[in-house]
Amino acid sequence: MSVAIGLRDWDHVVLCADRQMTDANAGLKFEECKIVYGENDQGQHSYKLGLTYCGDPDAAKNVFPRVREAIEAALEDEETGVGECNCHMDSDYFRGFLQSAFNSKETKRLETLIALQATGCCFLFKTKADQIVSGGRECIGGGDSSVLRFFADVVSRTEIPSPEKALTLGIYLVSLANRYVDGCGLGVDALVFEDEKPFRVLSKTATEKYSERFAQFERQIEKEFFAEPSNAI
Repeated sequence: MSVAIGLRDWDHVVLCADRQMTDANAGLKFEECKIVYGENDQGQHSYKLGLTYCGDPDAAKNVFPRVREAIEAALEDEETGVGECNCHMDSDYFRGFLQSAFNSKETKRLETLIALQATGCCFLFKTKADQIVSGGRECIGGGDSSVLRFFADVVSRTEIPSPEKALTLGIYLVSLANRYVDGCGLGVDALVFEDEKPFRVLSKTATEKYSERFAQFERQIEKEFFAEPSNAI
């Protein structure tokens, strides 16, 4: 089991994922980054692209180059006027090109979150097998866990937070999954795209610093709401 979170606004997008990999045949678990990324910083075809996944790691590695090709084709068509819409604000334009990357049997074992920064905007896509939808607050993996129900309840009632707050929320939710969802664990990786800024990659070591703040927050919650009153008889 894995878990990954995606949070997007028009000027930023954040991906967070756990690190636990499981070899079902050998009954072993090990850690590995589940976020792959790349960029093209050449002129009008410039973009930043990230993908995180749950499911078959080989399928994810195979599909990522196809996703890059699809995005590059979309940008080329928009520049030459072949595309019929102004794609810089239209996630459906990119989604149409991405469909070709997932029309293969191996994606049946794959869920992904795709983060894209291009033409001055950020986009987030969620895929399952060959189905692709655009989103703003998305989660994959984790099963029917209380962590994911908590995620759905919290983010459905709030605006998309700033980049730093979105990053903190994503790391916190994956950290909760690491603690309470069977098969998730071994730390958190994160990727942040912000408009007109270099992308940021946060490894397990970097995200652990956020976890220290979570522990302090939870201790304070416990103290405020669950400690015995001082005048208890």
